[in-house]
Order: sequence, then structure tokens, then C-alpha cells
Amino acid sequence: MRMSLLFNQTLRELPADAITPGNHFLLRAGYVRQVATNFFILNPLATRSLQKIKNMVQQELNRLNGQEVNIPSLLSAEILAKRSVHSFLDVDMQDVSDSSSHQMYLTSTAHHYLPDLIQHTIRSHRQLPRLLYQIQPRMLNGRQNRTGLLSTRSVTRLETFFLDKDLSSATQQYQRLIQTFENVFKRCTLPVLTVEFDYQQPKPESGSEFFFLHPQGDIELLHCQSCGYLVNKASGRAVKQPSEPEPFESLAKVHTPNTKTIEDLANFLDIPASRTAKAVFMTATIIENGEKTEKVVMAIVRGDMDLNESKLARVINAWYIRPSSDLEIQSIGAVPGFASPVGLINALIIVDDLIPNSPNLVAGANETDYHFKYVNYGRDFQAKIIADITTVKTGDACPQCNQPLTEQSGFLVGKITSPDTLMSSETGCNFQDESGELKPIFIGSAWLDLERILGGVAEHGNDDYGLIWPNSLTPYQVHLVVLPSKNTDQPQVFAENLYQELQRARIEVLFDDRKESPGVKFNDADLLGIPLRITVAERSLAQGQVEFKIRHEKEKQTVSLEDVLPQTMHTLLGMEREIAQSLVK
Repeated sequence: MRMSLLFNQTLRELPADAITPGNHFLLRAGYVRQVATNFFILNPLATRSLQKIKNMVQQELNRLNGQEVNIPSLLSAEILAKRSVHSFLDVDMQDVSDSSSHQMYLTSTAHHYLPDLIQHTIRSHRQLPRLLYQIQPRMLNGRQNRTGLLSTRSVTRLETFFLDKDLSSATQQYQRLIQTFENVFKRCTLPVLTVEFDYQQPKPESGSEFFFLHPQGDIELLHCQSCGYLVNKASGRAVKQPSEPEPFESLAKVHTPNTKTIEDLANFLDIPASRTAKAVFMTATIIENGEKTEKVVMAIVRGDMDLNESKLARVINAWYIRPSSDLEIQSIGAVPGFASPVGLINALIIVDDLIPNSPNLVAGANETDYHFKYVNYGRDFQAKIIADITTVKTGDACPQCNQPLTEQSGFLVGKITSPDTLMSSETGCNFQDESGELKPIFIGSAWLDLERILGGVAEHGNDDYGLIWPNSLTPYQVHLVVLPSKNTDQPQVFAENLYQELQRARIEVLFDDRKESPGVKFNDADLLGIPLRITVAERSLAQGQVEFKIRHEKEKQTVSLEDVLPQTMHTLLGMEREIAQSLVK
């Protein structure tokens, strides 16, 4: 491709919205253009790199005998209503309607169609195992971060489904898929941490998540430097310190004016926050029978702890939760600022698992300027669910070795869910075994967000001057720069011939044939980040040489004219070999 024909425009000024180096250079180099908050157009250069990730993913999955499918992204309310339990409602869905006003959902997953596909295809044990995958555009719910492709709402998502007849062989597929994903990351030169997860609510679910660590990451990880414990903070656990056992005191109402916060209440009564019960109200969107319903949830945690909204959402199987308004709080009989579960009849109450072991707490009296002393779970109120719903903080005790935990932030770029039979038992996805008996199919799933991988590579590979692409993802392998001369057309003629020769050798070349100054050309070359720059200039040609510059190295080297093609191929092959040596065997 000639740069004079390339649909691209580099920028000299720092984009105002670029808060991370990778995002900054992707915008400046013209790879992407932001059209709204967390919405990006991928220009030709970025599209070429994204296509290389797609090809890479397909190659790796095809080695596992993966087969590509194409499952619709639109989900009808009728199909949603058929599902008695929404096993995979931790995914994003957007409300849309067709021209006949039929309720539809734009989903970020194909899980809801998968049972029908399996039921109509898999009959016998001879048809297992199977590995299916698809690569489709998806729309994600709003992201708070403004970190370019790492927080984009429009992604190209790989979805993978693996099916097997028993847990042992399904687990082997799961392990092979972990290795496959890790190979993809290594081929992209993206450093990723594989973090195991184990959710118990609303259903048991375990697997592996893949994180790219970054200071502006939208997910916090908990890490224990002593034993190596590493977990997503959304599901992280810590050793909780229960209160000392003591006999229940009689319930007593006390006047507590102007004490709407736990801090004010603790100061007024001269007690530690751990002796109080905090009521947090969240309005949860839950899908029942294909329809969205909203319920006000009262979550009770000890006053010295904070609610973990992600844990709460999983516990109640909510599609979405948000803070409740004062009117919503009042609608269940509670008083904002002075609320408690005491005396509430119809409220959906969820308590943290530490509350039953915390006697004689101070809680709201559901009356302005009044609280109850000596509130006890079991005697004064009950809950529908008792679960771990609190946030783990830096310094809390590790659940494995009791040492202090620290925090790191990162971006989730992929996830693999361990195979189980839950989906089969809900939908009747069975197969006939060797003896003719019907058995449930073990089903696992996985996904990767390809734009996040691309954005992560840009964040990982850059310097003060621009991007530094690995050979595996670069839009072009060679950046051929010609410096026109006022004295002779020899540089232009040689560069044209070299351009054709490199193309005949199937080397991807970006040829800067523009009539620009050397400074502009070199600055753009650094900005674009293509691995190998070949410069053709009058002075070096007079010496029978051209200049080679590997993007991530400071030193330049000269190559004789007759050795340009073999040296180019040798250099690119060396880059490929370096990546290949890092792959999981």
C-alpha cells in the first residue's frame, strides 16, 4: 500500500480524550477515530491488525477441530420466556424492538440459542466431543473508563462452546482451551494473567479469567504476595472477623437526630462502626417470564464494611442494579437515612454472612431521627438470602494464609467457564451413551474481546514517539521510506523497484511515497509503529546501501543493495521465531 493512497491521517497534537499512551497513539496515528464516548471507528490500519487477530484465533481453534457457526445476536422475548433459569445472565443485553413493536434483545452472547442448536444436532455419544465458535460484533453496556479500545462498547467477540460426554474429557477440553487462549495472547505479545474464579451465587460457576494489568483498569484484582492468592475483587473473599459472642439485649429505640450516615451515628453513640448495621438499597432489574421487572433490594452489611454490588447482583440473579431513589426506598416502608429491616414485611432483604454472627447491632428504626439498639438477626428480622456480599479491601486478611491483601487493576480480555451439566439439565441437552441411556451433555463456554486485545497491545507496546507493533499484529511488516532528492530520481526509482520486489515476495509493505520532508516521514514511521523501516536515500544509495531500522531498537544498520530482500526476510523471520518460542507446548 502506498501512503499517498492510504485512507489515513496522522495528528501532531495530543487528543484531549487520550488518557493512556496506547489510546493516545492509536488516535494520533490514525488507527482509530472516536465518534462518541467509548465508540470508535476502526480505520484501515486498525482493521488490518484486527483481522490478524481473527485469523490467529481461527488458526488456534481449528487446530482443536473447532468449527465456526453463526448464531443470531437478536433474542426474542418469547425465547427468553422459555428459559426457566437464565444461567448466563451475567451478560449484557440491550432493549430493541422490531417494526411490529415485538420486544427483542440485542445480546452479547449466543447462549440462549445454543440449547436448540445442540438438541437438533447432538444425538449420540459418537457426536461428542465438539468445539464450536463464532466471531461477531457485540454491544456491551456502558463502560465508565475512557481508555480507548480497552473500554469500547462495540466489540468483536469470539465466543466458543465446547461439548463433551463426561466431566473428565470435558475438563481436558477446558484445559486445552486455556492453553489456546494463552497462545493467542503470546502470539500477540500481550502479557495476560490467568485468574481462576469460583462463584457460588446465584449458581455454582468456575473457570478462568484473563486480565491485562493496567493502572487505569476497570476491574480490581486482589493479590496476596505471601501465598500468591489472586482473584477478581468482584468475587474476592477475605477472612472476616466476627464479633465476640454475647447474650441478646432487649430491643430499644433511641433518639439519634441528624445521623443519616454510619459515621455520624457511630460518633453520636460513641461506638465503633462495627457495632452498626448498614442498610444499602439497590433497585434490581430481573427478567421473569421474558419481561423485565424492577425490585427494591435491601442489603444489610456491618457498618464498617461496604456492599459489593457485583456479588449482590449474582446472589439475586439480577441483570442490572442501580442505587434506589428515596421514593423507591419509601415504597417498601423504609425511611431513607434511618432504615433497617426491622418491621418490614414485603421487602426483599439480603444480609451479609457476617450479620448473623454480629449480635446487638444498632440499626435504623424506620423513623426519622431514631435508631434501634440491640438489633439481632433471627430474633428481630429475617432475610431471604444470607451470602457474602461485602467488598474486600486492601489490608484485609487473605482467605488462604491470613496475610494482608493488596490491589491491582486491569482489564478483562477473556473468560472460560468450566464445563458443567447445569445448562443441560435446564434445557434437556442430552445424548445417548454406549448402552442407550440418555445422559446430559457437559457444556463449557468462553469468549475473547478482540478490540481489547488490540488496545492492550497498543498500551503494552509504545515509547515516547509512537506505537511498537509486534510482527504478528502489525498492519504492514515493512515501512518503506523514500527520501526524494533534488539532484536525481535514483532514490525514487530504486524504492519503486524494491516496493514491487517485496510485494512479489509476499511481504506486506507500506510505501511512504509522499512528497514530504524527512522529518515528517520519520515521525510518522515512529508513530505508526511498523516493526521494520527501510529508508532509501541518495547518500546511502551512492554507497550501495539502504538503511534498516527495527522499531524497538535505537541503532540503525546499513544493508547492501543486493542483500535487501534476503535481509528483510531474515529479520522478519527472526521476529516470528521469537514469538513462536514463547508459545505453550
